[in-house]
Amino acid sequence: MVASALLCIFVLPVLGKLCDTIDPRKIMPVAFLARCSTTYMFWLVKDPRSLHMFVVCIAMVIATIAEQISCDSIFMKNLNKETRGILSGAYSFVGQIGILIFSLVGGWMFDNLGSKSPFVAIGFLDFGFAFVFCSFMLGQRVA
Repeated sequence: MVASALLCIFVLPVLGKLCDTIDPRKIMPVAFLARCSTTYMFWLVKDPRSLHMFVVCIAMVIATIAEQISCDSIFMKNLNKETRGILSGAYSFVGQIGILIFSLVGGWMFDNLGSKSPFVAIGFLDFGFAFVFCSFMLGQRVA
C-alpha cells in the first residue's frame, strides 16, 4: 500500500503531462485495457504475498490512475467554465456510489463465487468501457 502511494506521487504528474501532450481520448482506452489485463493477471498469482502479486497491484494502480486522469482531462477540456465544477463533482459522486456498490457486490462475489471473481468482473467491465470509448470517443474532437 505504501509503495503504491509513493508511486502515485511520481506517476500522477507524468500522466497529467501525457494527457496534455497526447489526446486523452487515445490514452483512456489504453488505460482501461491496461487495467483489464492487470485484473486478469490476478488469475496467474499463486501466492498473494509474492513479488508477482506486488507487481500486478502496482500495475493496476498505475492503470487506474491513468483512467482517472485521462477522464478528468477530457472533462476539463470539454466542459464550460460555468458547469465544470458541478459536473466534475457529479462525476466523482457517481464514481463513489459505484465504488460503494461494487464493494458490496464484490464482497458477495468473493464469498460466494470465489476469491478471484471480483477481479474478473472488473476486467470485463474495463474491457467493455474500453470498447465503448474506442467506439464513441475517438471519433469526437477534444477542444
